[in-house]
Amino acid sequence: MKMIDIVVILIVILLVFVIIFPMIKKIANRETCCGTKREKTPRKHLSHVAGQYVLTIEGMRCSNCQRQVTNAINAIDGLSAKVSLENNEAIVSYEDKPRKEEAIEAIQKLDFLAYLK
Repeated sequence: MKMIDIVVILIVILLVFVIIFPMIKKIANRETCCGTKREKTPRKHLSHVAGQYVLTIEGMRCSNCQRQVTNAINAIDGLSAKVSLENNEAIVSYEDKPRKEEAIEAIQKLDFLAYLK
């Protein structure tokens, strides 16, 4: 085998290692694409549900994004969200007032695009 062949093989092995090792590390540490740990999102239950609306959310890529959006909406008093990563939407339930603008603003603070469906 020629020296150039050996060098090319070593470069390919190095590139594969550089690309695959971080992926294996993320999987082993249960990290998301955003680099944070996967956590369960606690459900927020409202005392009574007066209605619902659907928000379309653009920019979510992983379960961490989904969790962040859910927590942002659930942090608003009187709102509860069920966020779907697959459908890129949030079903928001409310007790008294819809507070749509507040929910959209909370999502946009996370650098996602949100609008009424």
